[in-house]
Amino acid sequence: MAQGTGSWGSPGRSPAGARPRPHVELLAGWPALVRLERHWRALHAQDPRPVPCLAWETVEALRVTSVVRGLPAALLLHVGGHLAGIVPLELHRTLLGVPVARFLGAGILDRHEPLLSPEGLAVDPLRVLAGLARALRHQPILDLGPLRADGAGAPWLARTLESRLGWSTLPGLREYRLDLAGGWNRVRLSLPLPLREDARQGLERARRQAPTEVRLLRAREAGIVREILGLGPGSRPGTPADALAAELLERGARRGKVIVGRLVLGGRLIAGVAAWMENHQASLVALRDDGNHRELHPRRVLLVALVRHLAERETCNRILLPPARHDSRLGLVPREQVRLVGTLRAGLARALAGLGLKLGGGRRLLLPLAPWPSPGPVGETREVLPGGVRVVLRGGFRGARPRLGASLPRESGPTVERTPGEPLLPAEI
Repeated sequence: MAQGTGSWGSPGRSPAGARPRPHVELLAGWPALVRLERHWRALHAQDPRPVPCLAWETVEALRVTSVVRGLPAALLLHVGGHLAGIVPLELHRTLLGVPVARFLGAGILDRHEPLLSPEGLAVDPLRVLAGLARALRHQPILDLGPLRADGAGAPWLARTLESRLGWSTLPGLREYRLDLAGGWNRVRLSLPLPLREDARQGLERARRQAPTEVRLLRAREAGIVREILGLGPGSRPGTPADALAAELLERGARRGKVIVGRLVLGGRLIAGVAAWMENHQASLVALRDDGNHRELHPRRVLLVALVRHLAERETCNRILLPPARHDSRLGLVPREQVRLVGTLRAGLARALAGLGLKLGGGRRLLLPLAPWPSPGPVGETREVLPGGVRVVLRGGFRGARPRLGASLPRESGPTVERTPGEPLLPAEI
């Protein structure tokens, strides 16, 4: 595949009748990513089945909580002068200096994929990934996943990479989904019998013990979200997942995207649930109880109540249950997600990827990582590609205007946030 300026960097058009040539740009560092908010939201809004993992609120939550250990970055795809796609990334490197690119928030978030417009979906993903390799000046190891089973950007990647030489398809997380169309009577009968019976019996026992209230509502403030996440013993205050969930739910609540449920027994909160609601699709984010009323099945009571509320009051089409935070004994049918690991070309990166897969038993990529190297002095903008494809690691866009469309403000002074002296991380990728 040709790698000339015209194919990889030129924002111009191909001969008459052909589609515009894609233009790829890599931005790195939180300040640079923050400038993408309006464009990010616009692409996310086009997704017919949005998930909170891809929402802008998650980007902000990742930034505020500092749980991302690599260098945050975004690979931008322009078609015809317009932003047609964003691939959210975090960049690492091996001890030998080979870059490792993962999705932003990998290892913490449950679902990943690029954000793409219809124009972006028409572009060959190999062109986009090759633009990343040229921008980094090295062939990176790409560890992409878990890719959600029915997303838009996931099939765009998978169809091209799964059968390509040098790529491995690894098992990912299992995604669970409940379809809510057709009204509550149909949905109720579709629920697994153990879930329905445990919820019914648990609620009856609770009402015999003390006055019981089950309430579902739209969260508008942070206090109720914190109250639910503070329930134990499932609560692990201070963990990255809890900190991220709190930030995400609080930001979503301010935009009216969060539905919470409370189970109160004798005036005391014993269980809570929080779900993200967007474009008639819900995603379960948190389901907690105090651990002292297991005979009442409080989580199942609230899960059934949430499903009924979504089907009756919110005109919701379906709910997704995160793989790591739901009861696997419910009898729901899982939908497999996958991870794609590989390189575009043979060489050192591919050899290291093969070694990492062997160390991970063929089910994960395991390599020791080093901190990302210092990008250079403040104020420096590194032009690394001949066709306008560039890595912005520090400084503004002096002498090289970003191609995010005329509406993107030309700000200066973004810097990379990086902890000096960060230790080596023998981390699972």
